[in-house]
Amino acid sequence: MGVKLHPKTTPTCYRIYRAWGGKEYQRYVPLNGNPERALKQAEEIDTKFKQSQNAYKLRMALAKNSLFHEEGLVIGLSRVMCHREGRSRNEQFKLRIKIPAKELLHFTTISITHHGFDEAYALAVDKICEWRGIGRYAEERRRLMAAKALYADLPV
Repeated sequence: MGVKLHPKTTPTCYRIYRAWGGKEYQRYVPLNGNPERALKQAEEIDTKFKQSQNAYKLRMALAKNSLFHEEGLVIGLSRVMCHREGRSRNEQFKLRIKIPAKELLHFTTISITHHGFDEAYALAVDKICEWRGIGRYAEERRRLMAAKALYADLPV
């Protein structure tokens, strides 16, 4: 929500309000005859609240396993067969990755028919790592690559 004048009619202060982790946080900064200084002070408080809110979202995203389902499949990665009228069938990896901490949604498809299974899976993992900010030699990337065998056995 951020910074707003409070109350709406005949304001006497700025209200700073944000919520995270099931709790609400608010502060009031009185105008005291200098609204510019009060606004600056309110925006500083709001910046601190926003940093705490973002840190909480990031902790929650990292605390749970945001890469794998319980059965070992990668979250947001599926192997599908695409049927389009007038075209040949195309097997592909479909990626749909939502990153809650950044409030971003990424999606694309990578053709298994065109690239071959191994190369298409590697390209999909590269995309997931790029979107999630996982380094080339990180342990998470090795775990993602190890899940390839599960996708090879999936019925399409």
